Amino acid sequence: MTPQAMHQILTSLEEEGLVVRHTSAEHGQVRLASLTPSGERLLSRCEPTIDDLEEQLFEGLSAAERRTLRQLIERSI
Repeated sequence: MTPQAMHQILTSLEEEGLVVRHTSAEHGQVRLASLTPSGERLLSRCEPTIDDLEEQLFEGLSAAERRTLRQLIERSI
């Protein structure tokens, strides 16, 4: 994803009141994004659907393979 695309996504989420952006205290040119209470509520409502989709996507993997994949994905982001 390009920085421009991320900017557009975050701008849309901010306009919807789902995220708020602020400047990093440690790195003045870095902008951080956090979920607002509305964003948290929306995420909570979406989590069951996300869990179902993940289950369908990874149904062919063993539990150990799923753990490994999750670790690799988390490490990459």
